[in-house]
Amino acid sequence: MSHELKLKIDEILNFIERYKLERQEIFTVEEAAKWMNVSTSFIYKLTSCRKIPFYKPSPKLVLFKKVELELWLFKNRQAPFDE
Repeated sequence: MSHELKLKIDEILNFIERYKLERQEIFTVEEAAKWMNVSTSFIYKLTSCRKIPFYKPSPKLVLFKKVELELWLFKNRQAPFDE
């Protein structure tokens, strides 16, 4: 397989993954990290400090609602100087 073909396939697979994440309403830690473009360790840090809304239905399962993540991401808006 040529290098260009592999790059194109990777690009298509990434697009499919992003599309799938955009349609989901509930995320795991890994999915939330991918959707927010951060590391899973950063997500775990936010949950351990209780800085991000999350649900823990069992000891080893952490879930997030996409709508709550969106609200959290955009809650500290910084206005431009000319506003």
